Amino acid sequence: MWYNLSMSRHTITSILATFILFPVFLLGCGSSAKHLSEARDLADRAATAQAASLKATQQNQPQAAQEQYAESRELYGQAIVAYQQARADVSSNAERVLEFAEVAEAAGERDLAALAYHHLTELEPDEWKWKLNAGRSYRLAGDAFQDNALRFLQACTTGEGAPDDIRADAYVELGKIYWGLGLFENAGGFFSSAQALNPDHTPARIGTAAVAIRDGDMAAGSTILDGLVQVSQEDTALMNFLLADALRRFDDSRGIFPDTAEQHYAYARLLVRVGKYYETMLALERSVALNGDNYPAYNLLGGVLSQIGEQDRARKAYETSLEMNPDQPRTREILGQLQ
Repeated sequence: MWYNLSMSRHTITSILATFILFPVFLLGCGSSAKHLSEARDLADRAATAQAASLKATQQNQPQAAQEQYAESRELYGQAIVAYQQARADVSSNAERVLEFAEVAEAAGERDLAALAYHHLTELEPDEWKWKLNAGRSYRLAGDAFQDNALRFLQACTTGEGAPDDIRADAYVELGKIYWGLGLFENAGGFFSSAQALNPDHTPARIGTAAVAIRDGDMAAGSTILDGLVQVSQEDTALMNFLLADALRRFDDSRGIFPDTAEQHYAYARLLVRVGKYYETMLALERSVALNGDNYPAYNLLGGVLSQIGEQDRARKAYETSLEMNPDQPRTREILGQLQ
């Protein structure tokens, strides 16, 4: 009798608790859905402002570009907060976590993106791209996250069943880490491993060129960069960074390269890519002193001299080029504009 009564009271308590807590649960769900909807709206507005900033930059409107950029940063910040309030970053729904990770990437919040991709590797452990994205995001998040970056990227290169494209991308990311550490031989090894899997892998080829340039083989590095076609905006940014850094590190190491016309001409063509016109001029003058028959070198010299205001010397360089090869309509047109 007493047992049945206790069970009845327990049942009644459970029922009452359900009636009391269920509306609270629904309220929580409603709040989460509201925050998620708000987050998506903010993220869309942020992306629009970001695109407007890029367009203004391309149209040479720096003030408008800066205003739109500032607006996009503020909106992205608000979107991140709203996503976190909706618990999208720690959700058991992989699509929702991915959505948060991509917005965090767009916002430049690399550490948050890395944590989200890390969570995705736990939700979907057989998905290799989450491991790669986690490793890449941890790398971009800074030195404090380097151990995690190495762990995920090495898993991508050694894991059984990892697709070749994932492995190649992971090798490149490892190459970037070791480049940053100044371990250029190791970096070159990783870039080469990526190319072994995919000879046309553009970032790997850029990395290989950077290592060659840093080691003083200007001709090899220049040839690789000249062979790149249809380079994406992201890969162009990588190329510009690694090229400038490789040239700087070569200078810092007081390196030397063979005193040949080919190497000096290649060095000049690399220097002009990073806007070092005076150094380019010096390299070209040495190149034509060693081989006076290279008319493209005189064309490049003419362009550089014109850039630094040496118009008379520029005309002379173009005239010399045309004496060697009269069949150059474009060079003749440029010379006419300098008269």
